[in-house]
Amino acid sequence: MGLRTGGLWGRIGSGESPLTGGGTPVRTLPGDYPAFYAAVAAALRGTGPNPVPAAEAAAALAVLEAARRSAREGVTVTL
Repeated sequence: MGLRTGGLWGRIGSGESPLTGGGTPVRTLPGDYPAFYAAVAAALRGTGPNPVPAAEAAAALAVLEAARRSAREGVTVTL
């Protein structure tokens, strides 16, 4: 579950994507979405820990905001 073929892997390199090509392919890790959403439900019910701690969520948002700024302004954004 969650496996992608090599053509859909992420790519490391400025401006690269599976659609545009270029860059170095990086294998996509398998996911377990049913387990993740079960953990979210348990956290919301108060019967389990949050599967994504606030600090990790904030770090992910910082990366997304930096990517948007980089694309908008055409600059490298250091985190």
